[in-house]
This record gives sequence, structure tokens and C-alpha cells, in this order.
Amino acid sequence: MEQNTPDFDQDEELALDFTFQAPINQVFDALTLPKHLKHWNCPNHLEITSAESTPEVGGNYSIRMTPQGSDGPEMMFVGTYLRINQPEVLSYTHAFSPGNDAPLTPETTITIGLRQLDNETVMEFRQTGFTNKQAFDGARMSWPSIYENLSAYLENL
Repeated sequence: MEQNTPDFDQDEELALDFTFQAPINQVFDALTLPKHLKHWNCPNHLEITSAESTPEVGGNYSIRMTPQGSDGPEMMFVGTYLRINQPEVLSYTHAFSPGNDAPLTPETTITIGLRQLDNETVMEFRQTGFTNKQAFDGARMSWPSIYENLSAYLENL
């Protein structure tokens, strides 16, 4: 059962900014294409078992993962693409299942803005629609490590 804490504002937005040493088109492709997603899109303590994506408005994505080095439960991120303006804007729903047939968390909406700045791509990441502080705090802790993975992956392309 989801519980709201009295001090949690449901309109709270998670706002993070990242910079990647890669061209904007390369970053956009890494954010949307399964051949790239399967190499980076999960927190550091997990490993991806499969990545699927249909990067078009109304298309879906799923990232399945398990704890590194164990036979733990398969977890997943899933969602639907809401807006795509390649390579500057990407917006999609996002839900998580912690595995063992657990239900998906309530959907949030992620909107990513990208802009080229010299030889770098600057990302403005926004996530909205959290229903509780625990989900907000979990996202705030997870996304930086996920995007560190993306940064390392882009450096090796």
C-alpha cells in the first residue's frame, strides 16, 4: 500500500542536470535504441538482462535487470514514449517493478531536454508524478549512477 507522508509535496519535481562528452545525436540514440540501452540503463548494483524499445510516440520500452552476480529476482523499468523531438526532447512514462511478480510502481513522467554545447551534450532531466517520498528519494539516488553508466558507455563508443 502506498502511503503519502505529510511533508511530501506530490507536485515535487526531480530536476537533475548532466553533461556528456559526446555529440547530441549519439546521446539521443543511447537514450532510445535497445542496442545502446542494454549496456548502461540500470543502477550500478544491477545488470541488464534485456532491453527493448520502440522509440516513437506511443511506443514502449522495457529494461529488465537482476542483481549483479546473483540469481535474484528480475526487476524492470517500463514505460511509453509520450513525446519525441529528436535530438532535443524525449518524454516518456516510467514505472518500476522490484521483481517477484510485484506490481509496478505508479507511473511517473520523465522529460529530457538535450542541447549541444561545444563538444558536449547537456541534459536537463525532469521526473514528475511521484506519489510518495520513498519513490522520490529512490529516484534521486538512482539516476546519478545510471547516468554515470551512460557517460562511461558514451566514452567507449
